[in-house]
Amino acid sequence: MKGLCSVGFDPEIHSRESFACGHSSLDNYILRNARDDQKEGLARCYVVLEDDTRILGFYTLSMSKILKEDIPPEFLNRKVRYEDIPVILLGRLAVDEKSQHRGIGKFLLVDALKKSVEASDRIGARAVVVDPIDVRAMEFYSKYGFVLLPDSQRMFLPIKGLRNIFAGN
Repeated sequence: MKGLCSVGFDPEIHSRESFACGHSSLDNYILRNARDDQKEGLARCYVVLEDDTRILGFYTLSMSKILKEDIPPEFLNRKVRYEDIPVILLGRLAVDEKSQHRGIGKFLLVDALKKSVEASDRIGARAVVVDPIDVRAMEFYSKYGFVLLPDSQRMFLPIKGLRNIFAGN
């Protein structure tokens, strides 16, 4: 879909009452929790809009950590001495049902990954992680290179590879 851009979620302007993606937890998040999470500094929410107010899709980013022992060895350098590895959590990503299958999900993911690379340049983060809500979400993230962490439902994508992709290498 051409002409998409993300903006920071503003609960005073952006209409979220009609948002429905097919998962009540995600619908409830944008309706009831996104405002408070932003206010408390727990997450940042970004939205794609129609007519400058109606939300077509959204995602959230926040800082997190994973244990070094949970990272597959091929993604970990022996020089890493810390037990807790800083990561960026792509906590939620959802597209309104009326807008699905138009490329908005892919746009939101790429936008989130670009913002994650930019953030990692300022604060340091080893990877982007997601906790897919269902098998369909897991398949979506797998298409874009996320790998399942052993013994969990969490998925992992190293920042280093993203940096190379976005730099055109």
